Parts: sequence; C-alpha cells; structure tokens
Amino acid sequence: MAATTWGKVGPTLPRDEAAVAGSQRQGAAKETQMADQRQSARERDEAKKAARQEAMDNEIAAGRLVVRQMTPQERYENDARSAAAAKRRATKQGRRAPE
Repeated sequence: MAATTWGKVGPTLPRDEAAVAGSQRQGAAKETQMADQRQSARERDEAKKAARQEAMDNEIAAGRLVVRQMTPQERYENDARSAAAAKRRATKQGRRAPE
C-alpha cells in the first residue's frame, strides 16, 4: 500500500488505490454494473394486459366471473349503442357521421 497523504479534507490515497477502494465500497467494479433499462410503452402495456388477463382467469376459475356469448338481442342493442356513440363523436368533431 502506498503512503497516504493528508489533503484539505482528510487523508487522500494515490489515484489507483482510490479507484480500488471506491469499487470495493460500492460492492462491484463499474464494468459489471448496468444501468436499469426503462420499459417501453409497449412493454408496460403488455405487462398490464398480462396482469389483467391473469386476474380475469383467476376470477373465472374461482367462479366469481362468468363469461358467455351475447344473445342476438344483446348484440343488436350493443350495435345500436355503438352506432349512436359514433354518430355523437362525429357530430362533436364537426364531421358527418358514417352511415
């Protein structure tokens, strides 16, 4: 170990020993550390979708949620609601509604 000198704040080590001491304090050498990668919006959306799907599957398996096909009457009512909503949106935006 090289001699330690005293600086304004306290003892200082020679440059090469300071680097080794710093990496030992941090627990790993800088070469092995990677910055955390941010998820893209697509990855976040996919993760949320997978979590929702898993929750839904659990609810179905537990019997708290029943999934069934729409009846023809329900489908007709749903189509009518969708068409009315599309017409309102088009009118609100100042365009003609698709017919």
